[in-house]
Amino acid sequence: MNNKVIACLITSSPRDEHATRNALNTVRNMLANNVTIDHLFFYADGVDVANACLSTAGDDESPTQAWQHIANAHGIPLIVCVTAAEKRGISAETNLANYFEAHGMGEFFSRLHSVETLVQL
Repeated sequence: MNNKVIACLITSSPRDEHATRNALNTVRNMLANNVTIDHLFFYADGVDVANACLSTAGDDESPTQAWQHIANAHGIPLIVCVTAAEKRGISAETNLANYFEAHGMGEFFSRLHSVETLVQL
């Protein structure tokens, strides 16, 4: 069993299907290999995934639902940068998707003290 504790910083837009699929698959593979993920922090264009109004085309996997499933199944906090979210019209009062929490960069940096590695996706 691997006891390494990591955090993930997700900056890619959910509209970038390749980057989104890569991020989801990377996190799923880490979890399958017993890597402990302390939290997933969404920043810059990555915060768009927390918009409850985000829609996907046809049969495409919803990135929002995929991250929510990971959070629910593994108890991993999904944290979005509150400033980046507000700049993109996302707020806890109106359209922040379930399982996502909005916090400042201070929360992100505080949480980094308890992890060994930060992976940017």
